[in-house]
Amino acid sequence: MEIKKQQPPRILARYDLLLDCLPSTHPKRPAVQHDYFNHRAGYAGESQLPYYMQFLKEEPLILYQPRLENGQKRYFQMDAVVVTPHFLLITEVKNYKGELRLEPQFAQLIQSTKGEEKVYPCPIQQSRRQELQLKAWLTSNGFPSIPVYSHICIANDYSRITCDQPVPNFSHITKLPAVYQTLLEQNKRKYLAADKCRILAEKLAASHVPEPGDLLKKYDLSPEELSLQVSCPSCEEGYMVRAFGRWSCCLCRTAQPETPQRLFRCYGLFIGRTITVREASRLLNISSLSTVRRILYPYVDKQSGKTKKSIYRWKEDLLS
Repeated sequence: MEIKKQQPPRILARYDLLLDCLPSTHPKRPAVQHDYFNHRAGYAGESQLPYYMQFLKEEPLILYQPRLENGQKRYFQMDAVVVTPHFLLITEVKNYKGELRLEPQFAQLIQSTKGEEKVYPCPIQQSRRQELQLKAWLTSNGFPSIPVYSHICIANDYSRITCDQPVPNFSHITKLPAVYQTLLEQNKRKYLAADKCRILAEKLAASHVPEPGDLLKKYDLSPEELSLQVSCPSCEEGYMVRAFGRWSCCLCRTAQPETPQRLFRCYGLFIGRTITVREASRLLNISSLSTVRRILYPYVDKQSGKTKKSIYRWKEDLLS
């Protein structure tokens, strides 16, 4: 049973919006694009997990992408946590392609693709840290000691994995149900009753802390470097403008009625959490203030001021 469902990470949508706002000639755009593609590939791998989770026996409780505080405002995130009366299983997914040579003795993973090698930190070390952090979280939240295991899954079925020594918690994702079954057979003792399992899973879900995702800070960008406009999803060359009461691409004329919402999200995430009607007028490039108000009002709550000087705060669901 899924206690916390899998969802596309908020950071993906924020990258998408930032790339809309960042000029094509900006020197930091390649770095932003590179990280965006990495995040997208990572989620593509993670999105395979629910399929394999359905084959786990005894109906465990499953949480996807929980991000927990481990004290002193430090956080750790896991792709998935499986809660059973016998143990907890942390599942991490890596979407690597090519040949993967695992060298745990050197704490590294070497990826070979098309004759080129790239070195990554050893995911086994990451999973061990997660085990320790989750155990500490359980203790600090008053739960009894229970075995915590981890397994690293390679999502790409065509990747070739090699290692000089046996590594039982590293495999292709297709092996996950068998790994889970082996753990069930090795852990007969029940540490938690069914109701306590549910309480633990719900506590994990309630303790989830969304990632802030401040991309301007990460890339040392200022709001002045952005150009707030919505790229055309069809031709990917033009941008959306409003004419004759509808939003369409300035080049191919494809209609995009969601344009104001996307513009407002860009503004709220990267420029400011409040806006005036005058500022919205400049953002939308619409001179009629009555039209601006009609477009703006569904997305804001009034904060202070009167008439033209009113300040509006963006609704939380717009920026989530």
